[in-house]
Amino acid sequence: ARAAERVGSLRAIVTEVVEAISALPPAPLAFFGHSLGCIVARAAALELERRGIVLACVAMSATPRLERSARSKPASGLDREQLLEFMRSIDMNTDSLVADTEAARRFLEPFAAQLSWSREFDATSELTSPVGLFYADRDIMSTPANIEAWMRTGRKVDVHRFSGDHNYLHTQFESVLELVLARLPVAARSSHDVS
Repeated sequence: ARAAERVGSLRAIVTEVVEAISALPPAPLAFFGHSLGCIVARAAALELERRGIVLACVAMSATPRLERSARSKPASGLDREQLLEFMRSIDMNTDSLVADTEAARRFLEPFAAQLSWSREFDATSELTSPVGLFYADRDIMSTPANIEAWMRTGRKVDVHRFSGDHNYLHTQFESVLELVLARLPVAARSSHDVS
């Protein structure tokens, strides 16, 4: 329950993001989400579009598997062993989480809370904002079916593949950032330092 309160519902997070953006003066915006953060980026972009705000780019990196999202729905509320078993069922490596360490607990509690987001996630509405999908060649989430499923969530979708696993951003961040910033108008790009 503590982690669920810290992480919050998807609707609450989206509302907070949209209210913060709505208070800003109009400017080109890009959202970036990695892994489960893609769900937040996409949901917030959809809500902004409903309010007439189209983003310059919605960048989604190492997207969770849409074809398995239905299996995520019952995963919230599981005990530790059930959660680890669920993670294995969706091909997540749990080796580092098997030990009952503080780091494992700090990961598992928020992860379990984030799984509840799938109940609120709208994978059927099409984004008007341009979408950039970023995948790594050794990421287990980079299946052809998953890439195609996410490509169907937007009208204009570009796919970019990088070398690495699910955590490829540790070594490829600047390359990804350059691709996202290229979507912004030149004036907006010049105010961002990519070094």
